[in-house]
Amino acid sequence: MCYTRASNYWQASDRTEPDHSDHYTDFGRLLCSLTIANCATLARRELIARYYDEVRPAEHPEWKTDDAPMWLWFSVRSRISYLPDITAVHRRLPDSVSHSTAYRKRIAFCDSLCDISLWFDARYGGGRQRRRIARMRMEYILTLMRDAGGGACLRRWWRDVRREPSLLFVWRGGGKLVWSALRRSARHEF
Repeated sequence: MCYTRASNYWQASDRTEPDHSDHYTDFGRLLCSLTIANCATLARRELIARYYDEVRPAEHPEWKTDDAPMWLWFSVRSRISYLPDITAVHRRLPDSVSHSTAYRKRIAFCDSLCDISLWFDARYGGGRQRRRIARMRMEYILTLMRDAGGGACLRRWWRDVRREPSLLFVWRGGGKLVWSALRRSARHEF
């Protein structure tokens, strides 16, 4: 498989900007940061057929994206090459699943990406990145939720800690929760 850089076209604001400069081709880094734009990717047909035979994405309706599992599978089962030239434009729709303005949809998409990463880590990575993925999920989602209210943040934090008890000792997760509560109490909204 091979992929290149792609510019991002934000349709709502009619602006184009280059994508980020970090691009990965290895399984370990792609688990936590997918840097592949699907519009700038080429793969052999027989590899795509093998992916569908082995992973069977149709059996995972909870996955809210089709390309992320494929890129992770390619990083394990074949070789990924990256070319730094911009060869495509990735159109970002205003309320797509991956770029929604509604924070609940963004949380659902983040959960889905993390579930995909956890599934691939368990199957192909021996579960070595499980805590890192869980910590990344908690930090990102608590950042999104800090304006949603203390009760919602607390419920979500507790759900994540029950799933992965080691998150109890991650200061950034608990710190974001306390910061949110203090900010709300300062505005007398708690």
